[in-house]
Amino acid sequence: MFAQLPELGVDIADVTQVLEDEGVAKFIASWQDLKKTVAAALHGAADI
Repeated sequence: MFAQLPELGVDIADVTQVLEDEGVAKFIASWQDLKKTVAAALHGAADI
């Protein structure tokens, strides 16, 4: 099945790179959100 993809115009290396790039970007965004949430929680806890 995968062997047929290039015949259909699908560049496996390109698809793989796009998926990797998008996955890394989403991980970084989630990590930044998590850091903000933890920082806000720590800041709130310090006010108690």
